[in-house]
Formats: sequence, C-alpha cells, structure tokens
Amino acid sequence: MTGWGKALLGLGFGSLVVSAIAPLVLHDRVVIEPIPKGMRAISAAPAFLAGVGSAYLPKDVARALVVPKGARATSTSDGIGSYFERQVDYDISFPQAKVAAFFPAVLKQRGWHLLSTTSGRIDIVIATLGSSDGWTWEIGVRISPAKGGLTPFSVQIQQMQEPD
Repeated sequence: MTGWGKALLGLGFGSLVVSAIAPLVLHDRVVIEPIPKGMRAISAAPAFLAGVGSAYLPKDVARALVVPKGARATSTSDGIGSYFERQVDYDISFPQAKVAAFFPAVLKQRGWHLLSTTSGRIDIVIATLGSSDGWTWEIGVRISPAKGGLTPFSVQIQQMQEPD
C-alpha cells in the first residue's frame, strides 16, 4: 500500500466506492480529459508553505501544487513524523464532478504520475512526482459531495522515500 493509501485509511478516507463511469488507472494508463471549461489552475504552494517556509518543500514540488482558482483554504493539518506531510482542506463553488475532472488533467500537465483515480460518492486522485531533491512525493486529493453550494476537497502531500 502506498503512503497515501495508508494516509487515506488513517484519516478516515478508507471507504471508497468505485464507479464504472470514471477512468481508472490500468497498467499505467488513464484517460485524461481536458481541464473543465471555466476552471483555471492556481498555485497551492502558499497554503502548503504557511508556517513552515520554503526549506521544507522543493521548488519543483511547490510549482506542481495547484488547486482550482476560487478555492478557499479552510484548514491545514500536518502529519507526525520526520518527513514532510501536510493536508490542506478547501471549498469551492464548482460542482463535485467538475472539481474531480480538474485534478487528473492538471496534475498530469504539471508532471505528476497518476497512480489512480476513483469516482463515486467521494472522488479520489492519487499521484506521485519525482523531485529534483531526490525524494518521491505523493499527492492525494479527496473531493466530497457539495454542501450548501460549496464542494469541499482535501489535498495532501507527503515525502515518500529517502533519496539514494
């Protein structure tokens, strides 16, 4: 199980329902749709660097961290351990399906290797990125059903293995 898979279980994300209508990664292939109309990617780095500074997150990883324009950070939490791990919770006024379509397209464009995408009541996207610092980084995005016109989603990033 990947580190993100362990984190999903540790954070209560372990109940996944996979739908036949969403693309799934099979043998390192996934159908990537274009970014949904009306959505644009902006940097998520400020929320991930708040309180820790740029020394903990390599520049190439920081550049690859994006969220849809209009997303509002609602909370931040850090993992407990010696490796960098941070989760930022957001909400946005786009529908869940649009937010779920946004992340695989944008992450792939930013150089992330998609490991899996699942769709259902809760949508999950998991990807990895090899960084210039020698670490492998993993990102997980969990998109929940809209509440009161806002779609909540969480983005978590963590270092995965030590450099050689």
